[in-house]
Amino acid sequence: MKCGYSGLIEKYFDGELGKSLEKKVSAHIRGCRLCEKQIEILKTLKSSLKSGTPLKAGENFTSGVMEKIENRFNRSWILDIKPLISKLVPAAAMVLLFLGLVYLSGLFEKKTVSLEEALFAADYTSDEKIVLYTENLSEYDVFRLTLE
Repeated sequence: MKCGYSGLIEKYFDGELGKSLEKKVSAHIRGCRLCEKQIEILKTLKSSLKSGTPLKAGENFTSGVMEKIENRFNRSWILDIKPLISKLVPAAAMVLLFLGLVYLSGLFEKKTVSLEEALFAADYTSDEKIVLYTENLSEYDVFRLTLE
């Protein structure tokens, strides 16, 4: 189970809270076993870190890190791009193949039909009312419709 104050306990322990919030958290800790236990754990951790001996790096640690840094800068940029290219080339081929198939299928072709062809395809009868949007018609079609 998690307490609503658990996110503030570490900040309280480190003294990073404002005075009013610090008082609220302090009062809460006195009544909450979970938060009180968390403070005890933090105190134990802090004391064990203070009493412990500092870690020492190995003899070749610094030279090893410096060597890796130098190798990183001396390496050819081609070696860094190679894994990326090996993934991008098949993806690009698939995209080009897809676009080629779409082009060949005729989906991008603009098809122009006359008004008569459109009405014939829609099984238009002279009893029906037609609503036309003139922005899709040529001037010739608009003129012809006005005359008829």
